[in-house]
Amino acid sequence: MSATARRSAPESTGSRTPGSCWPRWPPSSTGWTYLDRSIIRLNSGALDAVDAAKGKWWLSDLQQRVVDRCLQLHGGYGYMLEYPIARAYADARIQPIYGGTNEIMKEIIARDLVS
Repeated sequence: MSATARRSAPESTGSRTPGSCWPRWPPSSTGWTYLDRSIIRLNSGALDAVDAAKGKWWLSDLQQRVVDRCLQLHGGYGYMLEYPIARAYADARIQPIYGGTNEIMKEIIARDLVS
């Protein structure tokens, strides 16, 4: 296949088929948007505990899913600490605990939903 034909090939439909990494519109772009808006709200003093808990829970979970998927891509090299993916995996595993566990974040969100 020529380079021109490769460039003009249609993009994927975004479906999650076995062997594909991510859909066409990755969830990380939505995560970045949520994080940016949370930072703006924090700086203006408008970020409440419930929105912060939602962001912390969702983004740390997203980080774990993405890094786990990348680790699978690297195979055995992903477990050798000499490689950046292994360090990223170790960092991602601790994120649900930093700044309050994700279980506590779920309780904060649940209390807001019930009240």
